[in-house]
Amino acid sequence: MRSPQATALVAVIGVLTVGLIVLLRIDPPIVPSSDPALPAALDPEPEVGVAPALGAPSVRSEPEVASSARERSPLVGGGPLDPDADPLPDAAGARLTGRVVGSFGQPVADARVFAAPAGLVDAIDTLGDDSPWVFRRRDTQSGADGRFELPLVGSAGQIQIAVRARGFAPLRARRSWAGVPPFDVGDLVLESSVLLSGHVLDSSGRGVGDAELHAAPIEGLEAVLILQDAQGTLVGTTDSGGGFQLDELAAGRFSIEVRHPDHPSETFEGVTEAPGEVRGGIVVILERGASISGRVEGIPPGQHANYVVHAGTSGFGGIMVAGSFDLGRRAELDPDCAFLLRGLRPGREVSLKVLEAEGVGPFGKALSSTVPATAGDSGVVLTLKSGLTLSFRVVEAGSGRPVSDFDVDVGAPWPQAVRDADGKRLSHHPEGVFRQEGIDVQGGVDSVIVRIGSDLHLPWEQSVPLPAGWEINLGTIRLEAAPMIRVRVVDAETGAGVRGARVTLSAANPDGEGQGIFLRAAPIFASDGEARRGRTDADGRVVLAAVADGLCVLKASHKAYADHPGEEVGPQAPGAEHVLRLSRGGRVEVLVLEADGQPREGARVRHQAPGSSALPSGWGGGMRTTGADGRVTYTNLTAGVHRFRIAADARQGVGGFVAGATVVIAGDGPGSEDESWEELTVLDGASLELTLISAQRGSLAGRVSEGGRNLAGARVSLVPADEGDGDPSHQALALLGGGGPHAETDGSGRYELEEITIGDYLLRVSHPTRTMVSEFEVQVSAAAGRFDVDLDLAVIEGRISDGDGNPLVGARVEVSEATPQGRGTGQRRIRIMSVFSSGEQVTFGSGLGDATASTDAEGRYRLRGVVSGVELVVKARIDGRQAARSEPVRLGADETRSEVDLVLAGAGAIRLRVVDAAGEPASFCMAQASFKGEAEHDVSDVDQFIQDGGSALLDGLRPGPWEVAVRKVGFGNSNSGPPPESEPQRVEVREGEVRELELRLP
Repeated sequence: MRSPQATALVAVIGVLTVGLIVLLRIDPPIVPSSDPALPAALDPEPEVGVAPALGAPSVRSEPEVASSARERSPLVGGGPLDPDADPLPDAAGARLTGRVVGSFGQPVADARVFAAPAGLVDAIDTLGDDSPWVFRRRDTQSGADGRFELPLVGSAGQIQIAVRARGFAPLRARRSWAGVPPFDVGDLVLESSVLLSGHVLDSSGRGVGDAELHAAPIEGLEAVLILQDAQGTLVGTTDSGGGFQLDELAAGRFSIEVRHPDHPSETFEGVTEAPGEVRGGIVVILERGASISGRVEGIPPGQHANYVVHAGTSGFGGIMVAGSFDLGRRAELDPDCAFLLRGLRPGREVSLKVLEAEGVGPFGKALSSTVPATAGDSGVVLTLKSGLTLSFRVVEAGSGRPVSDFDVDVGAPWPQAVRDADGKRLSHHPEGVFRQEGIDVQGGVDSVIVRIGSDLHLPWEQSVPLPAGWEINLGTIRLEAAPMIRVRVVDAETGAGVRGARVTLSAANPDGEGQGIFLRAAPIFASDGEARRGRTDADGRVVLAAVADGLCVLKASHKAYADHPGEEVGPQAPGAEHVLRLSRGGRVEVLVLEADGQPREGARVRHQAPGSSALPSGWGGGMRTTGADGRVTYTNLTAGVHRFRIAADARQGVGGFVAGATVVIAGDGPGSEDESWEELTVLDGASLELTLISAQRGSLAGRVSEGGRNLAGARVSLVPADEGDGDPSHQALALLGGGGPHAETDGSGRYELEEITIGDYLLRVSHPTRTMVSEFEVQVSAAAGRFDVDLDLAVIEGRISDGDGNPLVGARVEVSEATPQGRGTGQRRIRIMSVFSSGEQVTFGSGLGDATASTDAEGRYRLRGVVSGVELVVKARIDGRQAARSEPVRLGADETRSEVDLVLAGAGAIRLRVVDAAGEPASFCMAQASFKGEAEHDVSDVDQFIQDGGSALLDGLRPGPWEVAVRKVGFGNSNSGPPPESEPQRVEVREGEVRELELRLP
């Protein structure tokens, strides 16, 4: 029986593929040729509104063939998704001001204030100064009067703000703005921090100094967030005697991980119920750590400082457990390339690999194969990977003369530019001879695409199987001379040449299909296929080499003209010239009115041009924001049918960090837009006006309490009543930070939700101290509405033990509906897969919220704030034992149900080794074990993703017969047939034993 987590994994993979697309597509703009008789490439002038890509090499002067690998994605790190998006404001004249105060209105001095564009991540205050995203964050400190001033950043509409101060809980908020800056956010009110204090001791009772304490997120994970060398938020460090005091924590559930280089990390958890609460006497014992020692072979002399050895969870780059990433351990190399990994849990199996020293946690570029090891091992040897060696010679077809100037792209699923040690393209190859060693290849592929591009020849491409040893010699490659396409771009009215027009020549009818896991993303990231681009000279002329021996498509664009829709062009007669006529296009002014006829300021208008494909809901789409007069103007629109509509309710955007790049999925959550578009036929030279009537909007305010006591810090959100959580894309967007309007209650339990489209909604209320989300039906009308919530306090508690009655410490206990009826009563957990850095690193994570608790030293747990009136089940799990679940229980309001005890029976494990057809360790595989014995209830399948190294431990298995199979996943080419799958094998699992099993992929 397949787990729901595995199903959800497939559902969200298309969304998270965006991160990898951004990493794969970056190439800088190119300088044009000044000779109009030769193919002209792009000039270095960036497109309006598009920021430089993170991690891309600096701009350089060299001709280059633009390929689909470099043009595939519209997402550029740090820039808007769409050329119609609002540009960033000029920081020189735009200021953000405000004041930081305490809950009694007193000014808070020296508070650290951060601001960043909205629609990215909430945790902007946790970014280190070396984070690649920090260039879009601004920060300052409040003065003695609590006031602060910052440059205003972000697109017009919303900004993200975070505040931290000693003695206060962190504040993270979004603020909307419109009109002329400066923009004053008013008072930012901080609640008092809870105070946690105690000591960190080693197993002999001595204080452990310099241990770091990190707060893991407990609820409301707003985005996939991979921070450089960070795990949770550093909230304190122990003194020389092991003492600590934490005073920047919000009230509610807390989970603090204690880390020290010499000891395995430990976590302590608990619940505080009110701001200012003091919890002292906490004692954390760190057990003695084990080590792994060894050396790395293949590192050039004197280069040891550029590499580190990382120990991570076996089979993974990292795994999110209870809301925080276990990023493993890393060790530097000494001059002899020896390493010593400390602080590992004794007997724990880990995966070792060599990473770049400047990598991102475990998600840096893997430079060696993965080697399994056990804490306590010594003499482990890791070998630096040499990469792919590729060689061939290029000549002209017919004459056989060598071609010395060409570019090479290699890789899968999309080829990447081959560069030298300085990051520049290798474009000149004397006598046409190409040989390059150490080419980085995507993990998990069995073939690569080799692409050769020359300014004067037709593109050459071939898919090549990866042989053993990763050395490919393609022999002699013959390039066909490309027909030259001469183009002149003129003004349609005057016939004068248009200087600086961007001309694109692409192959006709490109398939634009993705490959492997990218198939679902193909409609979003489809490109023009092979293409060449250039800028016209002063007379409007440019010459481009054809990219196919048949029909090609010519397009042209210029900021002062409407885009040319494109024309097909075939081989030209000598001296012939193809003329593209650009018109000034049409103009549309959109007026957005309130239902009462008044102009609506700050409305978001979406635009779709003729022929543009409709993106899925929530993926951008030419959005602009109306000014104080309710108007937004579109100029230079191509003649044809254009579509416009209002985007409803200001939903959160989506974003995250992926290994040195910023992924921005600007847009709305599900159900955030009206069903219909308004269409206009635009004519050249015509000005049209379109009036859009905004749906009636209302507001909802109220107070949240628990048992009659005001509940501060509760999250209140609205979801349309007819919105189904069963839609995987909806779940994925919600997981990544999308969704409906929401707010947090203040110190008096009050909340307010404004500018909400009238209709029926589900109001969801959650709080860090409560295990489950409470859900209520509400109606938002045109009049200001009020809805007060008094939450009951139902509690489930019990004890988790082994078969002999001994307590199991640290077992994870969770609760869920026995038969889910509502959409918000359970904190749904969704596994996500993100691919990082050349496809080598994968991480799994949990979704919104954390409906779990850990057992204490007596094996006891307490689940506070569960839903009453419905049947619930309690589940428990711990390494080395079978998971268990309770019989359904139903609680009344304010009832405490005790003695919901569970016994976790003994289990066995299978240590799996997967090899490919050549006997080498396989990577990017999914193993699945299914129980084949008799049981009184269903036994869930066990899925395990094997990132690299070919090994995995399938733990917690019920004794008896199991059938295990493995299949390849990830980056197979679309024309390579179904992914290979092993023959299933049976193995008898015995309690307390680890069975060894090897599976071979064909």
